[in-house]
Amino acid sequence: MSSVGGQTVGFVSHGPRQSPEIGLIGQNGVLPAFQRRGYGTQQILEIIRRFTVRGFARARVSTSEHPFFAPARRMYEKCGFHETGRVPNDRWGPYAIVYYEKLLTA
Repeated sequence: MSSVGGQTVGFVSHGPRQSPEIGLIGQNGVLPAFQRRGYGTQQILEIIRRFTVRGFARARVSTSEHPFFAPARRMYEKCGFHETGRVPNDRWGPYAIVYYEKLLTA
């Protein structure tokens, strides 16, 4: 959970399922009243910091190529992620899943 002044603004989920090689970032959400203020980016950067402290080599995240998710794709790229591939997803119609990765260690 992320909060500002004691008020919840959003959340991000993550998991060390492939520890210590890869940290996976899951859902990243910000309440509508707090969107477009950089909170989503701050949440992702905090998870990257935690992964780095724990010694993860890379971080991974995925989203959709649907136009609705364009802000998420820009945010991940702004945080230093690079697209690693796209895979068709029948559940979302013609929109593929977009995979990103970020190197955390030198």
